[in-house]
Amino acid sequence: MSKPTYANLYNLDSFKTLQNEIKTKGNFKDALPNGLIMGRSLEYIDPKIFEQQYPDLTFEQTGVCIDNSGGYATSITKRKRGISGEFREVNDDASNKGKISLIGEKGSLLVHSYEAHSNWTRTEVAQASVENRDIVGEFISAHNEIYRRDIDTIFYIGKGTITEGISNYSGFATDTASGYISTLTGQQAYRTIANFIEAQWTAAVNVKSYMANIVILPVEVNNYLAKTPYGVNENPDTVLTVLKKNFPEIKFITTYQANKTGNVTAISNSDNALSFRIPLPLEFSDIFIHGFKGEFDTAYRIAGIDVSENIAGRHLAGLIA
Repeated sequence: MSKPTYANLYNLDSFKTLQNEIKTKGNFKDALPNGLIMGRSLEYIDPKIFEQQYPDLTFEQTGVCIDNSGGYATSITKRKRGISGEFREVNDDASNKGKISLIGEKGSLLVHSYEAHSNWTRTEVAQASVENRDIVGEFISAHNEIYRRDIDTIFYIGKGTITEGISNYSGFATDTASGYISTLTGQQAYRTIANFIEAQWTAAVNVKSYMANIVILPVEVNNYLAKTPYGVNENPDTVLTVLKKNFPEIKFITTYQANKTGNVTAISNSDNALSFRIPLPLEFSDIFIHGFKGEFDTAYRIAGIDVSENIAGRHLAGLIA
């Protein structure tokens, strides 16, 4: 297992093949630096195409390990080993000798397949070329963007038959805040988050691998912490600034996905605590040309989050409606 890298999120070999396909199977032009003057109306066409904007995708910031094992298997069985037993006094006749045993646990995760495709006509390619656009490149970029959104969604809240992500995982203990974040003073907000982090560390009995080093905040909670003064001894710092100073081990990450559950979530990103299973990362097919039409397919296979120790995470509910 490894930290998120392009090699874990994408099938890089398929990208190389795709590059060759683009060169040999179509006249696909990149945009030129200058705009176009269209004689029919002396209309200037801005070469920049303004993309619709979406909230930041933050899974890659978590540092959670991506596990690409499993391939085309329909399910993944994970195993965990524990130890039980004790030594006993030799002269304790009632107890006989102590016994030490190995405890084996296992669980199973289903693997889900996702596919998509795009197609275009020769006319669309020619029209895009007049505008100095690379329509196939735009399709490739669109597939990548949708894939990244899927990964973000599945990691945080699940998708389709993957019903749980890290922000709504039912195996984590849940604390409940005393009130909505907007009703708390700076000091109360600080103590609420600090107590929550300390509660997770205590539940993990200070085992480094299970102690949270990531705190995932809904947007509303982050914004309140980032603008509200801490308010102790005329300290001008915001609550979030003081939290970062006092908990340097913690990386605070904000995602709109957490708004959907309402939970603040603390997790350890150690590979002994949890991982994110993507048996087959995103791959592109060859580009297929059929007469005057072209197309390509993309696919990936995913099992979602794999939590090895439930004490490695914790939820805080009740801060937002």
